[in-house]
Amino acid sequence: MSSVLNQLLPIIKSHNGRTDDDYTPEDLLVLLVYIYSVVGEIKAGEELNEAEGEVKEALARALKDEPELSSLMQKITVHTEYLPKTSMKYL
Repeated sequence: MSSVLNQLLPIIKSHNGRTDDDYTPEDLLVLLVYIYSVVGEIKAGEELNEAEGEVKEALARALKDEPELSSLMQKITVHTEYLPKTSMKYL
């Protein structure tokens, strides 16, 4: 799974670095949900934790750089003030 996440990193681009052919943060979120649903149970480990952290950080940066979030993304991200402080390091 970590190799799959590492392959996603180059395609996570901020608004200013994206072309019409690139994925939006919402597209990437849907892709991640699909990947995790297909893979099923994953054995945790240091390599996976590192890959997940890098993807979370890149996706959070891409979300921050969006000039306007879709209504779905607004609903997902609107309540971040209620998340534990450990979850906020990426947002």
